Amino acid sequence: MSRYIKLLLIAGTLVIVAGGLWYGFFRTDSLPSVAENSSTSVPGVGEAEGIVYVTIDYGGGDAVSGEYSFEEGESAFGALVKLASEKEIEIVTKDYDFGKFVEAIGGVESGAEKAWIYFVNGESGEVSGDNYALKQEDRVEWRYIEAKY
Repeated sequence: MSRYIKLLLIAGTLVIVAGGLWYGFFRTDSLPSVAENSSTSVPGVGEAEGIVYVTIDYGGGDAVSGEYSFEEGESAFGALVKLASEKEIEIVTKDYDFGKFVEAIGGVESGAEKAWIYFVNGESGEVSGDNYALKQEDRVEWRYIEAKY
């Protein structure tokens, strides 16, 4: 390899390393927010907690519901876990590249004809439940419905 190419490779590597260090030094997404450092709080201002409503709908009128506090950014799957934990309902999942797939809730398994699909405020999710960030007052439903793959 010629000396010129070696110098280019070394210079390119240094630029990449320097850029990574620059990004790591000046990024702000990992800094604590003011609310995390506050010793006092004003209701509704800077609070991370809220309420989320969760339902597991087995179909045919058989459903289980709950209301839970959550932190901003909690997922639709996290809300399901809270309800299932409180009601002692087993959840079976499988991890894929796109996220978690709910294979069964309370012994009711997803299959070729019916599957567990989640809805937030009446709309089905477009990402896996563990990648859907909830907001305060969201209504999450995990419905066992006809699969439309």
